[in-house]
Amino acid sequence: LQLLRLIKAFQILKYLKKHKQNFRTDKTNKDPKYTRNFVRLKIVPQLLKINPNLPETIGKNLPSLREIDEYMTKEANAWIKKNIKNGCARLEQFQKIDPALQKSIIIRIFEGTRNLQKNHVDEILSIIKKGVGKKQKTFQNTRIEILNKNIVFSKPR
Repeated sequence: LQLLRLIKAFQILKYLKKHKQNFRTDKTNKDPKYTRNFVRLKIVPQLLKINPNLPETIGKNLPSLREIDEYMTKEANAWIKKNIKNGCARLEQFQKIDPALQKSIIIRIFEGTRNLQKNHVDEILSIIKKGVGKKQKTFQNTRIEILNKNIVFSKPR
């Protein structure tokens, strides 16, 4: 997701430069304490030294990445619709599906949650994989817990 945002930023900047358009920045854009800025200010310049054509290379792959993302989203939404009833899914059913689809489902369930990162998804999946009751994780406006061989998604009290 971070990479897709970065690619989009490259495309926007390239477009603005091509059409001689000005753009605004605020003072936080130069602060590397924010992940997006750290990537843009520190990592991207190093990657461009290795491959100066990186934006074009990534841009060429973007349509395929979008197709994959759209497919995974469609599959995750279908699984959610079929298998989550009243905020509950059977633990065993979830554990049987491909890990990539599991991640996509968790991302969809927590959609709209700000700052959901890979480590949060991994932590949630770890709880599900263990399948031990009374384990829970609350992340902003959604709680996940294992109860009676079910995965329960709810709003925190």
